[in-house]
Amino acid sequence: MTQEIQQRGEALVAAARAGDEKTARRYTDYFVLNHLVDEGIPYWEQAVAAGDAFSHYTLARYRKIRGDRPAAADLYRAVADRHPGSAYGLGILLKEIGDPEAAEWFRRGWENGRDLSCKIELGKLLAAEGQLDEAPKFLMSNVDIGDIAVFRWVQLFESIREEFDKVAAALDAAEADRDADAAAAALRPLFDLEKYFRDYPGLTAEAESYYLRAGELSVPARVDYAVFLDETGGDADWAKACELLTRAHEEGHHGAAFVLGLGHEQRGALTEAEHWYVLSAGLGHPAAQYNLGLLCKRQRRYDEAERWFRQLAEDDEDAVTQLERLAVLRESGSTAPGKDLRRLPGLRERAEAGDVGAGYAYGKILHDWGGASSGMWSGGSSRPPRRAIRRPRTSWRSCTGRCGTSPRCATTGTAGPPRRGTPARATRWAGSPSTTGTTRRPSAGTCGPPRTVRR
Repeated sequence: MTQEIQQRGEALVAAARAGDEKTARRYTDYFVLNHLVDEGIPYWEQAVAAGDAFSHYTLARYRKIRGDRPAAADLYRAVADRHPGSAYGLGILLKEIGDPEAAEWFRRGWENGRDLSCKIELGKLLAAEGQLDEAPKFLMSNVDIGDIAVFRWVQLFESIREEFDKVAAALDAAEADRDADAAAAALRPLFDLEKYFRDYPGLTAEAESYYLRAGELSVPARVDYAVFLDETGGDADWAKACELLTRAHEEGHHGAAFVLGLGHEQRGALTEAEHWYVLSAGLGHPAAQYNLGLLCKRQRRYDEAERWFRQLAEDDEDAVTQLERLAVLRESGSTAPGKDLRRLPGLRERAEAGDVGAGYAYGKILHDWGGASSGMWSGGSSRPPRRAIRRPRTSWRSCTGRCGTSPRCATTGTAGPPRRGTPARATRWAGSPSTTGTTRRPSAGTCGPPRTVRR
């Protein structure tokens, strides 16, 4: 085998030096398909020195896979003008770090070499800029019969346009009738489009315009708008979201207080979170009652925690479990680590400014606070409990017309410790109190058609 590797490797280098790209690629395939990457690297390095484009491309791919992105970028860039696969590879590297130069290399890869992956990336960039109508037109230009991968993306962008158009038409009708419930219901298709907003941020401008229109008629729609702002704008839009939610609460929307509590809790502002949870719990919101129980338990306010859990215990298995855990804590005398949760806002601010130590301390406190069990504190199992924060599961839209009057307009759900990556969707959290299920967030692989595998 060693002799064969040497013979194939030397033949690869000889072909590269002779300018025989086809033969050099055939020998490269021998190393790749037989999983002999480490054995092939010395020969690819020699072929690169001889100027072979495909060896540049192949070696760049493995440099990137092994974490040496600068070396990969140099290898791609050296031949990107004459090798479309390398233009694509360089474009992806640049795109991953947010460098706008990526578009130029995708353009060159498509125009100079008709690399289909480069064309798809250009279409995706158009959609990311909010040019939802232009993206499929571009992708469908100059297509060949074999360009099936393009059609998948065209279908995706056209389906998003269809959903936006449905929302616009429904809002037109709601505005004509001055129908608040219809305006809130018109936003439903946007909920399923949320998974695309991260990859195509330009879509948020059109989505926001619909939230604004619906909010002119409907208080629940304004709550949805607030959550949309939090999900797409994060902390930058949190103040505006708080203002919308506070107004909605003052106007009688029971769920707004819960969303405010959850948003503050996710940011480590526990005093504010408790304030809003108490208001929401007073309106009969079971998820707020559960979160209050957890918050008090973590702060070792066991009597208060028990009171909140007992309000739910008859028909809530998780509340019963929490009561059992409280009994164990009291019996064993175990206490949580001495974490001062008041440090969280300051630590977060320092972490966002680049303080690595503060970031570690912030994450550790959240982990201990959100997941530590009595076993961890006493030297036993460190496995976190199944539930750390209560998030409702189903759509509040099913009771939009009753919000503000129903004594119990939310269902309950499960999730892990508070995370900014899984923000609340407010007005989907009310329905039949008996509804069960688990909120599922789309995985990274669900935001578009399957990726074309490049070799």
